[in-house]
Amino acid sequence: MDLAGKTAVISGSGNVATHAAEKVTQLGGKVLTLSDSEGFIHDPDGIGQEKIDWVKATRRGGVAASPNM
Repeated sequence: MDLAGKTAVISGSGNVATHAAEKVTQLGGKVLTLSDSEGFIHDPDGIGQEKIDWVKATRRGGVAASPNM
C-alpha cells in the first residue's frame, strides 16, 4: 500500500503505536501525533524515525516529557 501524501494520527505511544508510526513512515505517509495518558506529541511536519526512537527510549517518562516536539 502506498501512503505517499497521506497523514495519520496515532493514539498511543507503546509498542503497537510506535511500530504503526514506523510503518506509516516507511510507506511514505506522515504521522502527525502520538499520545499517552500524560499528553501528546503533535508535529505538523511529521514525526520521523528519530522522534519515534526517542518515544521508544523514553516511554516511561510519558510523551508529555518530550522536549521541543
